[in-house]
Amino acid sequence: MRLVRLVCALVLSLSLSSIVAAQNLGTGLYAFGSFDSRGFDSINLGNLNTHLDIPVFHKAGRGIPFGYDLVYDSLIWQPVSVSGVATWQPVQNFGWLAQTVVMTGYVSYSTHTYVCDWPPPKQGSYYVYDTWVYHDSLGVSHSFSGQLEYDPTGCDTSTSTFTAVATDGSGTTLIATRGASPSATQTIKTRNGASMVVPTAPSSVGSSITDTNGNQVSVSAAGVYTDTLGTPALTVLGAAPSNVTLTYPIALQSDSVTTASATLSYKTYTVQSNFQCSGISEYGAASVALTDKITLADGSIYSFTYEATPGVSGAVTGRLASVTLPTGGTISYSYTNGCSGAGINADGTVGSLTRTTTDGTRTYNL
Repeated sequence: MRLVRLVCALVLSLSLSSIVAAQNLGTGLYAFGSFDSRGFDSINLGNLNTHLDIPVFHKAGRGIPFGYDLVYDSLIWQPVSVSGVATWQPVQNFGWLAQTVVMTGYVSYSTHTYVCDWPPPKQGSYYVYDTWVYHDSLGVSHSFSGQLEYDPTGCDTSTSTFTAVATDGSGTTLIATRGASPSATQTIKTRNGASMVVPTAPSSVGSSITDTNGNQVSVSAAGVYTDTLGTPALTVLGAAPSNVTLTYPIALQSDSVTTASATLSYKTYTVQSNFQCSGISEYGAASVALTDKITLADGSIYSFTYEATPGVSGAVTGRLASVTLPTGGTISYSYTNGCSGAGINADGTVGSLTRTTTDGTRTYNL
């Protein structure tokens, strides 16, 4: 049987391929990592990723407590092959974990298209799905070996499902299925026996997590989270560049208010890279809505600024330059060394990171 391989989309999208690569550099707070936790933020000493976690709403539940945090990781750039040329590409949401997958994380995969040309005439295409990665709710990635195949031509053998254990020793299990394409959700089982129906990024379809006693927390495609008691726990409405509101029920107040809301606000920037790493083409310029501030229900505000692009007036790289805390204090970040002193290495890790507060300055080097 002679097969002709097509030049095809190797991943779901450029943004998705960059997600896979950057997350594999080591984002989130993962087991056995080396971190310098400074209270609000944590610095990964292995790659100088800055990790932020802003709690929005937490409540007790039957078996599974409900929690919703906004998580940020600063390793947002990775060289990705675009038409055979290495090009800087950002991760989805420029480091902020997508609001619809905060609870469960998401699964990504690569798509390969092949043409069957025997017997002649050509019988059409069949598809192979591999490079499966589960990105958990803390931003840590777990890779799996295995593939699915969909062959409507009858030229090769279709594989409708496979089960694999993560290669990182975490005990995480993936059960992947497909129809004409992989289904919009996959099943993840954790070491402790919990089962999660997880979306495939960047889809916003519903997901859920179920513990060994059958208690379940779920989220619908409309952004409504339901807790283990079957009651709405939180609703996410809106999308950038407009405000996103996170509304949840509270005990009846004296003014008859029964809900509270947090708000994500955005500001539009020109995002462009100018890292001047040999052999890697630059990104942009592109108009991008970046997270400007997060206002919690009690009025507390976190506000953010972004690194100016070296040598490009009016543009930013999208990497975090500062965060102002509800207390009024500011944490500033600057990036140096690496390619042409731009603060980034050719693999997307940080050259050197300087963290500055009113308490002083600390510089981290790889």
